[in-house]
Amino acid sequence: AVDNGALDAIDYGNGFTTPIVGGLPSGHVAGMDTIMMIKEFDGNSIIFILAQLSSSVLSSIEIKHFLPGANTPFYSIKLTNVLIARQTNFISEKSGKLTEQYRLICNVIGFKDWISGKSFSYNKSTYAIGTY
Repeated sequence: AVDNGALDAIDYGNGFTTPIVGGLPSGHVAGMDTIMMIKEFDGNSIIFILAQLSSSVLSSIEIKHFLPGANTPFYSIKLTNVLIARQTNFISEKSGKLTEQYRLICNVIGFKDWISGKSFSYNKSTYAIGTY
């Protein structure tokens, strides 16, 4: 990651409708679940936009959630083999800042509880449970 910034929202949904130019990369199948995230424009934005325009795959994205004032994450979500299916920019009514929304398709999603140290991943292409 290039930059750290607050995430306004994250949502997990089923399926995607945006046609992908040139088809889907290896490991991605039609109808896979998508993750939507909304965040302020920051140093990561250019990487996301270039990946979306070129239909390239980002190796991984890790989203860490912190409790107020904490230095260690409470939990994190790690997405592997990430394709950006849709990108939208808008001015946030809440903050008045340039904000972006991304629909992400990944074939591995992981979860880590930093307090207990427990973690796992799930490969949506092979239906296998693995390590974070």
